[in-house]
Amino acid sequence: AGPPARELRRRSTTAARRWKAQLDERTKELEGLQQKLVPQDLDMLRIQVQEELELPHQQKVADLEAEARSFQQMFFNVRRELERARTEFEQYAAHADARGISDKAARDAEAQGLRARVAELEAAAADGPDGEELARKLEARVLGLEVKCRELGRENDGLR
Repeated sequence: AGPPARELRRRSTTAARRWKAQLDERTKELEGLQQKLVPQDLDMLRIQVQEELELPHQQKVADLEAEARSFQQMFFNVRRELERARTEFEQYAAHADARGISDKAARDAEAQGLRARVAELEAAAADGPDGEELARKLEARVLGLEVKCRELGRENDGLR
């Protein structure tokens, strides 16, 4: 049980002790009067004392029950908000994962396209006079672009 429940139990116990003390006090008064009064007067006095003690007790119990309902409602509201936030986070995480997969597929497709273009240019350059030098330059450029693509991918992953 949480703090509100412990507080309610503590208050109830305190109230019960106070009422017990009042009842003991009234009982002593009643015993003193019992020796002075006739049996009919005693019964009337008992009923009167019981009614005097019962009303405040019922009111206190009703107040404590209302307070317990209030704490319970607050607990349910907090739990509902937690579930809403959890669901929102899960949706965000799923969306971010899907976006990451899409970005990776786009990078892979771009790299594949560049490799195909390099192969075309290498084939065309091999037929030409400076083919080997052009091929080396293109290879270096492709490697540079692949490194940059990996760096951007890691940066993108880091931002998530």
